[in-house]
Amino acid sequence: MTKHERLKAFEMRLDGSSWSKIGRELGYTSATIHKDLLGCVMTKPRQVTCVYPAIRRIITEEYGGSVSAFADACGISYGAMYYTLSGKCFVPKERQEIISAAIGIPPAEAFVRDAED
Repeated sequence: MTKHERLKAFEMRLDGSSWSKIGRELGYTSATIHKDLLGCVMTKPRQVTCVYPAIRRIITEEYGGSVSAFADACGISYGAMYYTLSGKCFVPKERQEIISAAIGIPPAEAFVRDAED
């Protein structure tokens, strides 16, 4: 299901629609709708491996915890992004600026590490 379909299904369910009615409207079986929505409610968000709390929060909240989706949005390869977020390398100013522009936070704020690092 797409995000839009999922939101529509949640809305319909909250408004009292049956699983089968939701399924018919969205083109899925009632079992698929039930399983998908239950999975959304029961599954914890992905824990993002990132030493920068501000960036980790953005990836979790706006990209569903997907480093891959975040990397795509920034135009950076997954490997380079993952290595950047791990804190195991020096992050070039150009990459900091690209990531900061994508999240709307200045580099000086975005690239502040967790206290325990």
